[in-house]
Amino acid sequence: EQPRFRERPVVKSGLFLKDAPYFVSYLLFKQLLPTYGTDQVYRGGLQVHTTIDIDLQKKAEEVISRMGHEGALVALDPDTGEILALVGGRKFDNSKFNRAIQAYRQPGSSFKPIVYAAALEAGYRPIDHILDAPLNFENGWSPENYEKGYAGEVTFIYALAHSINTSAVRLAQITGVSKVIDMARRMGITTPYVPEDLSIALGTASVTPLEMAKAYCTFANNGYKVEPYGIKEITGKNGDSLEQNGPNLTSAMSPATAVGMRSMLEQVVLWGTGTRARIDGYEMFGKTGTTNDCTDAWFIGGVPGLVVAVYVGNDNHKPLGSRQTGAVAAIPAWKSFVSYAVKKLSLPGKFNMPADAGIEAVGVCRRTGFIAARGCPVANVLVNSGQA
Repeated sequence: EQPRFRERPVVKSGLFLKDAPYFVSYLLFKQLLPTYGTDQVYRGGLQVHTTIDIDLQKKAEEVISRMGHEGALVALDPDTGEILALVGGRKFDNSKFNRAIQAYRQPGSSFKPIVYAAALEAGYRPIDHILDAPLNFENGWSPENYEKGYAGEVTFIYALAHSINTSAVRLAQITGVSKVIDMARRMGITTPYVPEDLSIALGTASVTPLEMAKAYCTFANNGYKVEPYGIKEITGKNGDSLEQNGPNLTSAMSPATAVGMRSMLEQVVLWGTGTRARIDGYEMFGKTGTTNDCTDAWFIGGVPGLVVAVYVGNDNHKPLGSRQTGAVAAIPAWKSFVSYAVKKLSLPGKFNMPADAGIEAVGVCRRTGFIAARGCPVANVLVNSGQA
């Protein structure tokens, strides 16, 4: 006989979480259950005080649920590492897979700022020149730009703002792949999936949205790596404190490098690939990321007091669709969330400038890097004192 499936009513089982399900499951499986065990967590009367801002969390869940593809959003306080919102998918009941912490995906061009940070740390300047021209390596690899054609000799500012691939590869070659990887590690990229070759400049590592948000905090807080955390305190049923957590910051790069990179990433939003993210009245920085065939789309960036990473991609790695870049697929969700967050948190409009950074502002021509003359499109960048 031909076997037939026997119909029976669906009985849902497993994890039921009402509020902030992806965030709560992240805390459960990463911290609570391994540390305290099942009995203590589910029946021990623990009170867990978290870092979550429930209003931001609900807004994050709303914007991710409206996306046409799966995705994730992570929002961090860059000065403390507190997780303010964490969403790992469109609907927890349909998929428990937490893309914010479990989806290792290629970040594409959103990894480029790490390459440029390594170059600045090595002594290069935002106004230095790099070539945008065809590249052909002996092994047959010929990286191309997303937009066809080449611009010739360009400044670092211009190359980053327009996300030029050939310039990023050349810069990684000049700076050294080992220095790029070292910079990534110092900024908090912990993934084991990092290629030790020049393709790293185009974002061929596999990382999580939480990792990328953590790395970008370094640009927002003037050079410190933060350790993201979601639990402030745990008390027992008698009220005794079992665990307390707070900010854990270590120096990742000099303040001058961090502030200089942030000023370069501000240009991305002002006149580069990230202009759709612009929010009036706020200084902001960020970078788009798109992988081959528009399989993954990213936007990671920040305003004073907040860094947010948005990732969009299908679990089966199918392309998102024609020209579904980070600017098209990820920025709308990012902007919707951040526009709400800046008002909810009453965030300031300008970044704090560290007194000891040793930097000064200068208006330069975007294409040449020289002091801007009349009629020249201007980029205001921060460089080491005495270099202006």
